[in-house]
Amino acid sequence: MKTLNVKVGSDEWLAARVGRRTSSMAPIIMGYGKKSRNELLRMTATGDEEEFSRWTLEVLFANGHKVEALARPIVAARIGEELAAVTGTTDDDYLLASFDGIDIGETLVWECKQWNEEKAALVRDGIIPKVDYWQCVHHFIVSSAEKLLYSVTDGTEEKYVDCYLLASDAAEDMQTLMANWKQWDIDLAAYVPEEVKPVLMGRTQESLPALLVEVTGMVTSSNLAAFKEIAMAKIQSINLELHTDQDFADAAEDLKWFDRVETNLEDCKTKALAQTQSIEALFNTVDSLKAESRTRRLALEKLVEARKKSVRGEIFNAGVAALRAAIQQANASLLSSVLIADREVPVDFAAAMKGKRNIQSLHDAVEQALASTKIKIGELAAMIHANMIHREEDRNTYQFLFNDILELSRQAPQHYRQIFDGRITQHQAEQQRKEDEQRERIRIEEEQKARDKIALEAKQQADEAARIAREDERKRNTEAMKQAQVDAKQQEPEGSPAPPPVLVTESAPAQAHGVQGLYIPEASFEETLAKWARAHCITDTALQHLKSILQVYGIIKETEAA
Repeated sequence: MKTLNVKVGSDEWLAARVGRRTSSMAPIIMGYGKKSRNELLRMTATGDEEEFSRWTLEVLFANGHKVEALARPIVAARIGEELAAVTGTTDDDYLLASFDGIDIGETLVWECKQWNEEKAALVRDGIIPKVDYWQCVHHFIVSSAEKLLYSVTDGTEEKYVDCYLLASDAAEDMQTLMANWKQWDIDLAAYVPEEVKPVLMGRTQESLPALLVEVTGMVTSSNLAAFKEIAMAKIQSINLELHTDQDFADAAEDLKWFDRVETNLEDCKTKALAQTQSIEALFNTVDSLKAESRTRRLALEKLVEARKKSVRGEIFNAGVAALRAAIQQANASLLSSVLIADREVPVDFAAAMKGKRNIQSLHDAVEQALASTKIKIGELAAMIHANMIHREEDRNTYQFLFNDILELSRQAPQHYRQIFDGRITQHQAEQQRKEDEQRERIRIEEEQKARDKIALEAKQQADEAARIAREDERKRNTEAMKQAQVDAKQQEPEGSPAPPPVLVTESAPAQAHGVQGLYIPEASFEETLAKWARAHCITDTALQHLKSILQVYGIIKETEAA
């Protein structure tokens, strides 16, 4: 905080307030001031800030300084230290506050208000009245104090109550107030000055000339003709086009005038009737004037009531149109498909207008409600923008993860980013898991293929080795058979008959082995073979070799060879 060396109420103090947002303005822009926000906006925009400052002195500080001086010792005794009256600004000179008291360490601020029983009742419950609360919040922003002492007193111990407000408890309200100040700047820059309207008083219609009638069985003296001409002209001139507060004020006076005219005419008729029983011209004129006045009065009464409702509707619709324009402007700044909908920032203009009796107060109520909503629109737009620029390329890449982007974009940026980053991280982890599983399946399949290949090659090698072994065995058996035949031939005496044909069995025909021989049933094979060996002097050793050879070629079975 920057401290200004000025005294409250001095010309220097008034000059210091120019261009700065003051603590006395804070309740007004929040809708709790004695002036309307629109009126303060006009005064500020048209350079009448000094007018507002002097109004502040006259209305708000008129008796406050006397009470403050009397209460200062009471407060000092209660807190145990003196508090100095100081005027200060924020470091950027944007906000200004005049403190009734602040301690030397700028940790405690004192705000003193004149005794008011209604305020005192709230303070006893630890509540700062709304009309003063936002001024206290403003003090926190300017001073950076930790707590504020709010007092209501007349300067005596008997009528003194206070309560404390902690800066930590007002943290969100400080942000709200700053948002309202920023919206104030926007509205101030866009403000178009209107004609200053004076306090409205209804136009009083000129009185009609006195209607004189003297009757002695006939009208002996009367200005009836002249009176009728003037009265009809005046009645017809009454305005039935109501648009402004001035028109309504005039209409209210016109209604009173009509009532007086009708009463006077009735009185005149009554007096004439007392003088005569039959003066047709007088009665017809009086009745026609009275009827005309009554007709016009009733029409004006209905029109006033209808126009009141119509004007309220026009102001209501103007508020709705301004709200939609603010939403459209915010959406135009977002530059994305995620936009603000009307239903997200509802405004109860009807509630704001309730109880307001004139056009200006209706306008002020709608503008106040609209200003608060514009702040919400700005905050929502800023939040959406902050969310939408976060990892925008990733959001487009992983669009399928954010089908709920409309709802998600309304989350606080920190929460939005946690959800956003979490979804992408989870998706990437899931994709990585699937890729790892796919690679693992491929690895296992490749390993299985390698094992199958090795097994196949081993089987092929084993089969080849078995084939070679069988071939070697066949060759050995063939050699053995040949050798047996050679041995047998060498053992035969010269002149012996040729050896008989090779014996075959039913399961191994001779043709299958490329030999010629006789068919011998398996049942007599052993016996026939034994006889053949004896007949040809075949030794037992040679016979056993023969059986082995026949077994190899499948001519006999192992059991038979045995």
